[in-house]
Amino acid sequence: MLNKFESVHKKTEFYFFLVFAIALIVRIIFFVIFDGFTRELDGDEGAYHTRAVEIISGDFLGSSERPPVLGVIITPVYLVFGEEPGYARFLMVLLSSLSASFVFLLANLFVSKYNISVFCSLLWVFYPPSIWYSTWILTETVSAFLVILIVIYMYKIIEDKSYLNVFMGALLFGLLALTRSLYIFLPIAILMFWLGYLCLFKRQISFIKNNGKLFIFGVLVFSIVLTPWVIHNMILYDKFIPHSTQGVHLLLVSNGMLDNSDVKSGKYTKDILKIPELINSDQINAYEYDLLKREIAVESIKNNITSLPEPVLNRIKNFWHFRPDPYD
Repeated sequence: MLNKFESVHKKTEFYFFLVFAIALIVRIIFFVIFDGFTRELDGDEGAYHTRAVEIISGDFLGSSERPPVLGVIITPVYLVFGEEPGYARFLMVLLSSLSASFVFLLANLFVSKYNISVFCSLLWVFYPPSIWYSTWILTETVSAFLVILIVIYMYKIIEDKSYLNVFMGALLFGLLALTRSLYIFLPIAILMFWLGYLCLFKRQISFIKNNGKLFIFGVLVFSIVLTPWVIHNMILYDKFIPHSTQGVHLLLVSNGMLDNSDVKSGKYTKDILKIPELINSDQINAYEYDLLKREIAVESIKNNITSLPEPVLNRIKNFWHFRPDPYD
């Protein structure tokens, strides 16, 4: 029996590293083709690169416009190898490749068949957006990695409601929220769905009561993970802000001008940023600027609600395209 267990364990390890190797080779080829080491910083890459450089120079406060995790995790890379974007991009290549291996583990939890699990992992290996984003200093790769780990630990929590599993799940949820601010709503959405499922279909109210301590523990861990960022923003703006102060930016550029041809096609336009209300906003801080953008975006949606379905449908179509973000 022990020999059989060891054989299965070794087989799992073999496929884990095999998938990682295949994913790594694919991404390194793409990395080389697109000059990952020498390419200039582009778009949002500069913000995360700058945050890491600032941390190295002793500026631990920085700004609140970008969530902190990506800048923090590339800081050790810069400390060891130098402040070259290529090294940070290669870290993204490694994380993306590792994600493929964890997809294998995740699939194996559900089906326990190596051929199916390997097939699922290969879908990630050759998924075009995964390859594309793996060579950029952007949050897509890190957040995808964290989401995969979260699903694994959610499965573990269902199987074994231990404090360790809850701790890891809550920790990962917190890190995900500090990688892409929108994900701060994910645990809330999952919790509401789970409670609704229990109450409406299984009617196991006792289950909720029996696991109340674990739930409180998870919320506590999640809150502790977010606390440094909340304190950071409190220092800057004297307000409780558990997210970045650029969270509304995409809402505005995607919905601020719904009659724009790019917006209609599912893209976005930064022309909205040139309107007088935003240009003449030098006297307000980043938090107030974000609130102003939200107000403009919401007002645009309200006034052009009949124009909203077309861009929304095209965004859904873009999601299934090999490059979901038409501008990347």
